[in-house]
Amino acid sequence: MTKVHWSIFALLLFLSGLAACGANDDDDPGSGPGQAQDDDDDDSTADDAGDDDDDVTPPAIDWGSCPDYIQLDATMDAECATARLPLDYEKKNSKTIPVFLYRVSGSAATKRGQVWFLQGGPGGSGADFAQLFQVYAAVYPDLDFYSLDHRGVGNSARLTCPQEEVEPFDYQGCAASLRDQWGDDLMAFSTTNAAYDVSVLIEAVRESGVPVYVYGGSYGTYWLQRLLQLSPQRIDGAILDSICSPGFTKLDEYDPHFNEIGHQIMDTCATDATCAEKLGTIDADPWTALGKVYEKIDAGDLCLALGDVDRTLLREGLGLLETDYFLRVVIPSVIYRLNRCAPKDVLALNNLLTILEGKKKIITDPDKLASDYTLGTSIILAELYGDTTYAEALNFVNQAYFSVDAGLLIGEIFDWGQWPIYPDDGYMNRWADTDVPLLMLNGDFDPQTTLSMATPAGEHFTGSAQTFVTVPYSPHGVITGSPTPTAIAAYFENDLETFLTSTCGAQMIFDFLADPTGPVDTECLAAIPPLEFSGDSLVNQYMSLALYGTTDMWEGIPAGKRTAVPHFLPNPFAPRRWR
Repeated sequence: MTKVHWSIFALLLFLSGLAACGANDDDDPGSGPGQAQDDDDDDSTADDAGDDDDDVTPPAIDWGSCPDYIQLDATMDAECATARLPLDYEKKNSKTIPVFLYRVSGSAATKRGQVWFLQGGPGGSGADFAQLFQVYAAVYPDLDFYSLDHRGVGNSARLTCPQEEVEPFDYQGCAASLRDQWGDDLMAFSTTNAAYDVSVLIEAVRESGVPVYVYGGSYGTYWLQRLLQLSPQRIDGAILDSICSPGFTKLDEYDPHFNEIGHQIMDTCATDATCAEKLGTIDADPWTALGKVYEKIDAGDLCLALGDVDRTLLREGLGLLETDYFLRVVIPSVIYRLNRCAPKDVLALNNLLTILEGKKKIITDPDKLASDYTLGTSIILAELYGDTTYAEALNFVNQAYFSVDAGLLIGEIFDWGQWPIYPDDGYMNRWADTDVPLLMLNGDFDPQTTLSMATPAGEHFTGSAQTFVTVPYSPHGVITGSPTPTAIAAYFENDLETFLTSTCGAQMIFDFLADPTGPVDTECLAAIPPLEFSGDSLVNQYMSLALYGTTDMWEGIPAGKRTAVPHFLPNPFAPRRWR
């Protein structure tokens, strides 16, 4: 068994982690208004689909050793390389940029598949999959696992500026710095060119007779769908996990979606005997009870012994907790303890705040190349933003009960209107038409890619080997966010191998990889434990002990003050930087 100790609190929030995706019913393929688009007479259109990399000779890949954040230990068969690929696939004899890729190979002599993983963000690093690859290659030795850094990220010609390391972010200075560094070449850092990168690299490492599969998570599903527009013939099957549907994915709906799923969690509380009883001491309706806690904050008399607890801290804390299958179980008890504010509650809540602050420190590591905010800003404003102003975003979050406030900074940059973004290349917010076998997965408790933005993919891709699965109780990242009882037991034991291979998402994915054209076995869906808030659940006791310092999340007295973050199994999507 593979056993490691990582922090469960290394969560993937897009933009701040998991996915910079929000839904919008406006399927206008154009970019958001008011941005500084640089037009080019050579812009491609969808009519040229699949042509722009036909004349590109796949480069020879010179595999070598990997940095330690990928080569996790001496037993891991990881290899890394940097390929020189065209900066702009529309231009003949384009200058080139470095694109970083790596693989972890199974030990079997005969392989049944190469599986590429595309990270989300936009701006996440493919290096974040290294832990999964180590486990998967050991359990499935007849598969090889590949990933890359999206162009503009990590070791792939990273878009960077001095201003991004300073708070508050000087986006005007950063934009000027990027223009000085790249000039018009900045327009080539697009989803389309990144999809061409994947297409060319697939051909560069393809082995005769070995099928190629591609997995995308969150923005990675958007990137993958662009690949399906351009080069579907190079893929034998694809998995879309936590889906950004073209035309239904807008960042300005990101914070509203957190509030929506937060409301759903509180509605679940209303049907739970323990939770309804506890919050019933505030109000019979849990959502209204939370509103009354916010009213106390506004009045300045909520749990003064705890210190400066304001709306921003509470809504962002609740938003952060709701992203994780395990962490979210304490949300109602946070509200209950805040309202009561007994000495034991102050100690428990201070322990929780220590955990959340420690989480930020864990995944804010400037020594490791990873998620890139500048690349993410460019793609979001070009393809994944509607027309919400900063004032509108601020007005919303100030009234929200759950939010990660992702829309504020990007809304401010949107209002400024001068961030350099690329124009519509004919592929933005348009569907691929393909019969490639697809497995599409989305949780019904996912605040980053809600069902409303995922289900259009299931309605569009209806081929005989294209399956959409709604995963009950799962948050973002079904591959790890759909634990079965076996996975939960492994979680408690820090048995990473069993945990990562026995979630329902992982079971369905590897079932699909074994037979992409056959029916997907979804029997494990019934085994995913429902969201509940009792005090006697082992999961709830475990998380209460981890976060509060007592096994009783409702009434327990913590054993003492928390001074460090406890270590658990990871959310393997974890980014290495968090803004």
